[in-house]
Amino acid sequence: MDCSRSGSSWPSPQWRRLSRPGRRPLPIGAPQLSVRGSDYGKVLFGPGGRIVYLFAPDRRSKSTCYGTCARFWHPLLTNGAPVAGPGVEANLLGTTTRKDGSVQVTYNGHPLYFDNMTGESSAAGEIGCQHLDVNGGIWLIVKPNGQPNMAKGMTHE
Repeated sequence: MDCSRSGSSWPSPQWRRLSRPGRRPLPIGAPQLSVRGSDYGKVLFGPGGRIVYLFAPDRRSKSTCYGTCARFWHPLLTNGAPVAGPGVEANLLGTTTRKDGSVQVTYNGHPLYFDNMTGESSAAGEIGCQHLDVNGGIWLIVKPNGQPNMAKGMTHE
């Protein structure tokens, strides 16, 4: 299932049940990122094998995703230095401080996020929102070299 908004029931009852709007995502101690194969080639994964995304409007390690955007796209927060797992270039890992003082993981200067659009893309290894234009910009998965993967999204059914 892709995460495009179709039909008149947006947000879906499933999204309302799973997203818990208004609640801030909890930081992870020291998240480990890894590189794995996918339908899009090798890409960056976060804790629990969940895919991480970058938000194209973000610049110079600063997030522009707050409010409604951050409820749909949870920032990958940390309480410690992120860890480079298999295939991850340690020199590309970093952090940035968000407006609320929480610390978000970055890769090659891109703040990282988890998809929470529908609750359907949270399974380990699932990529459901690649190249989606929503919340003021395009969401992209990340290549091991830190560049955005510009491939068009596939429909997952």
